[in-house]
Parts: sequence; C-alpha cells; structure tokens
Amino acid sequence: MDENSEGLFVVVSPPLQGCLCCERWAAKDPCMDDILLRYIHMNTFRFLLVAIFISIVAYTVPVVEQHGMGLLPVFFGDIAKMGWSGQFNMDFLCFLVLSATWVSWRHHFSPTGMVLGVVAFFGGAPFLSVYLLAESFRVNGNVAALLLGPNRAIGMDRA
Repeated sequence: MDENSEGLFVVVSPPLQGCLCCERWAAKDPCMDDILLRYIHMNTFRFLLVAIFISIVAYTVPVVEQHGMGLLPVFFGDIAKMGWSGQFNMDFLCFLVLSATWVSWRHHFSPTGMVLGVVAFFGGAPFLSVYLLAESFRVNGNVAALLLGPNRAIGMDRA
C-alpha cells in the first residue's frame, strides 16, 4: 500500500477536477471553455429530461383513454406468464425499486425522502424526469450535488 491508502479506501486531497476542454487537472478554477462545456452538457441533459417527460405523457394519455387505468393486473399478469413481456416488466420493476431507493437515499431516508421514494416507485420516468430537472436547477447544474444530494456533495468541485 502507498502512503495515501488507509485499508481499502484511498485518501485523495484536494479533490481534483478534470477540465473537459484541455484535459488539464486543477484543484480549482476551471477554464472558461470548460465552464461553457459543462453548461452545454447540463442543458442537453435537461432537454433530454423534458423530451422523456413529454414522450411518456404523450404515449400514456391515449393508452389510458383506450384501455383505462387497469395497469397492475396486466403488468403482474405478464410477469406471471414468464414470457418476454414479463421479463421486461420484471426488469422495469427493478428499475423502479432502484429509482425509489436512490431518491430516498439522496434525501437521507428522511420522511420527505421516503414519500418521494414512493412517488418515484409509482411515478416512474415521468416523476424522475421532472424530479431531476427541478433538482438540476436547484443545485445550479452541479452534477455531484444532483447525484449525491447537496449535503453529501459539500467540498466536491463541480463534476
């Protein structure tokens, strides 16, 4: 083990941030081109979130109009049949569990976090896209804060 190791964990200080445009590493003060690239990347991500929300809502409205709100018997019925549509539903169900767990964890499993986790589970991609869009603005585009939550991201540079 080297001098920066403590058991299985490596201590790194200060946190380094990679410049996206010139590939230099700096403890602070990224160049202006890097700031612009990060702004463009975040806005592209935000555009994707809006596109996901609109496409899911546009698809869901006519399905509900034609078939009603009887999703759960069809969803779990397909899983019980052990076919490909059931496999896809099982995969999606696991995604919903991961999404709900992440949202709750991001909020430190607080009562608000637990409620948001339940909403994430039942709300799926429409909820998660709106949630991530709102949070991306709340954390001013800071990816570390977006993924970890503002409290866990303290001391980390913009990533």
